[in-house]
Amino acid sequence: MTDQAVAAHADLTSALIRVRDALAHGTAGLAAGTPENYAHAERLAIRRARAAIRAGSPHLGLTLTRALVDDMRWLARLLGTVRDLDVAAEHMAATCPPELWRAIAPCLAAERAEALSLVRTGLSSGRMDVLEERLAEAVAHSRSLDTADLERAAARRARQLLVRLQLVTAEPENLLGHEPLHELRKLLRNLRYTLELLPARETAVWFAAIHAELHHLQDWFGQIQDLTVQCDVIARIRRFRVRQGSALREPLEAYAARQAHARDALVVRFPAVIAPLLRAIEEFRLPERLQALRDA
Repeated sequence: MTDQAVAAHADLTSALIRVRDALAHGTAGLAAGTPENYAHAERLAIRRARAAIRAGSPHLGLTLTRALVDDMRWLARLLGTVRDLDVAAEHMAATCPPELWRAIAPCLAAERAEALSLVRTGLSSGRMDVLEERLAEAVAHSRSLDTADLERAAARRARQLLVRLQLVTAEPENLLGHEPLHELRKLLRNLRYTLELLPARETAVWFAAIHAELHHLQDWFGQIQDLTVQCDVIARIRRFRVRQGSALREPLEAYAARQAHARDALVVRFPAVIAPLLRAIEEFRLPERLQALRDA
C-alpha cells in the first residue's frame, strides 16, 4: 500500500527533517526487526528527501547532494530487503497452498534473519554516522536558502522529469517488460515527489488530478513489484534451501509460474494504465505550467 492519495506540499527542509527524525526515533525498531509495516515510513521519508535533494541541488551544492543521495540509496536498499521479504511472506501466506506455505515459511524466516543481520551491521556502521552528519549539515544549509529559488529549482527538475516521461512513453509497447517498467516506476515516483515541492498557490488547478493519477500508477506498479519479489524469493529458496529431488520443488515451481503469469497479465495492461496520466498532462498543459513556474 502507498500513502494517502493527495499528500501535503513539502519543502527541502521539512523533507530532510522527516528523514532525520525517522532515523533518530526508528533505528532501534529497525535493528530489532519489528515486522509491523517494517521500514515503510523510513523508506518513504528517504524517497521524498532524495527527490527534494535532487531538486534543490543547484542551491544545496553538488558535492553534498551526491553524497546524501548515495547514502540514502544505500540505506533504502539495506532496509528494502527485509521489507520485501515481509511483503512476500504476507502474500505467500495468503495465496500458497497450506502445505506448501508450512514447508517454505521457515525458509523465508531464515532469509529474513540473514537480511536483518546485515541491517544491524549497517545501522551500527560508521556510514550511518556520516549520513547523520551530512543530514544535519543539509538541514542547516537548507534553512538559509531562498524559498522562491527552491521552488523554481523544483519546477525545473519536475519539467526535466516530465520530458523524460514523455520520451519513454512515446511508444509504450517498448516498455512491456519488467526492467523498463521498473525504471519507469522510479521515474514516476520521483516526478510525484518533486511535484509536491511546488507551491500550492500555483498548482491548485491541476495538482490533485495529476497527483491522483501518479498515485494510482504507483499502486499498479506496486502489484507488479510484489509479484516480482515473490518470484525472486522463490528462486532463491529453490536454489539454496530446497535440495534436488525434494517433493517441494514441483509445487514451488507451479506456484512461481502462477505468480509470474499474474505479473505478466498486469504488464500487458500498461498502455491502458498509463493513458489517463498522459491525458491529464496534456489537458492541464503541464509542461507549459512548469516552464512558467521555472521562469517566475
